[in-house]
Amino acid sequence: MMNSAELTLEIGSSTKQIQNINPLLSGAIPEQFIKLALPIIIALMINGLYSFVDAIFITRGVGINAMASVSAVFPINMIIISISAMLGSGMAAIISQRLDAGDKQGADHVFSCSLLFATVIGFSVSLLI
Repeated sequence: MMNSAELTLEIGSSTKQIQNINPLLSGAIPEQFIKLALPIIIALMINGLYSFVDAIFITRGVGINAMASVSAVFPINMIIISISAMLGSGMAAIISQRLDAGDKQGADHVFSCSLLFATVIGFSVSLLI
């Protein structure tokens, strides 16, 4: 029997047990895709609902001109979010590679540098805006 935590390999007459198989690598692709995509879809739906409700409150509370100014700044906000997501994904990939290679100290160093980089960029962008 094959379990996600344990896999039995039979080579000739010898049997080996491989422990701690990653469940993402052993399941069906459509099932794994749904498991990974569903939280992102839910988060995007909540974010869209938040923006919609926010627009209603701004329009009713402050007025149409305030909503126009919020809408004008939206592309700048999306650019900042896109760049931060790109950098975060890149740093996560580098950290994952280091951890997979067994270089915990290198992964810690990359994490520290990325945290410092994000802090510096965050302060710089906030001063520009």
